[in-house]
Amino acid sequence: MNLALFDFDGTISHDDTFTPFIKSVLSPKRRCWGSVWLAPAILAYHLGWISASTMRQKLVKFHNTKDVVGR
Repeated sequence: MNLALFDFDGTISHDDTFTPFIKSVLSPKRRCWGSVWLAPAILAYHLGWISASTMRQKLVKFHNTKDVVGR
């Protein structure tokens, strides 16, 4: 059985849980390709041009895309 817990209100953990979750569900090959594919968005996030919420949406969309190389 696979179980995924999300702590949206911070009652279980005060740390980020999204990043470890993404790292656990994506293969190393997929994560490497994602860092290349999403490089512009990652840069925009680090520069403060897009929000964490927008970055998460892009990561989830990338994870769900079947026509991207590296799946």
